[in-house]
Amino acid sequence: MPNTDYYPGWGDESMKLYLKKLEIHKNEGLQMLQKFCAQTNNANINTEFIQKVGSPGSIICNLAKEWNADLIIMGRQGLSGITELLIGSVSNYVLHYASCSVYTTFY
Repeated sequence: MPNTDYYPGWGDESMKLYLKKLEIHKNEGLQMLQKFCAQTNNANINTEFIQKVGSPGSIICNLAKEWNADLIIMGRQGLSGITELLIGSVSNYVLHYASCSVYTTFY
């Protein structure tokens, strides 16, 4: 069988560039979380954070269960109808699958 490239344009160089950008994005997210955590701790609000990769809705629900959370507070874009059906919604997933109360607010 010939060596077939199933994903044209997705060679070694493309993969290296993708992984480099992913690492940069991950580090920027980590720095942002550290900054927000420091700000809230300076305001005498005890906070901690975790950065995970995966399906956001299920990660949020699993962490809430693991931490025995009483409440999840999260923003929501206000998608509705066919738009939410087609692209989904993290907040909608969390509203339906969280093991605790969920408060959403539009941003």
